[in-house]
Amino acid sequence: MHEVRTFSLHRANIANVSLINPASTGVYTWRIQMKSNKRSQTVTFRLPHEVCEAVDTLAAAQGISRGHWVRGQILAAASRPSKDDLAAVLNDLVSTNLSLEKRIAELQRALMRHLFYTLTKAGSVEHAVAEVIAKEKLFPEGI
Repeated sequence: MHEVRTFSLHRANIANVSLINPASTGVYTWRIQMKSNKRSQTVTFRLPHEVCEAVDTLAAAQGISRGHWVRGQILAAASRPSKDDLAAVLNDLVSTNLSLEKRIAELQRALMRHLFYTLTKAGSVEHAVAEVIAKEKLFPEGI
């Protein structure tokens, strides 16, 4: 039985990338399918002997060829989001967090006012005591 995990990439003319684990052996191989509407191109380059040995070791550990391993690394790098994309997401998260913190503070103040009102009107508690209770229950760490 083969375990296959398929990933769709929207960059670099890639239709999908499958990570295949034949017979669930723990050894994965990459199957990369290029989009058919554009021709793929050959990329060649030279590497120092030490780097080639390291690549061969990594590729052999996955049971794939040097070329497939390098192609997988390049495609993975090409599909990573840019720093600008990550910065935009981070800015959105910070903005959302600040908005939520502001809304939570507003809700805490509203709850404190309602608790104060309930204690003073329905519970016949003095104003000073009701204020202390409301602050201690809703803001134990202080305001």
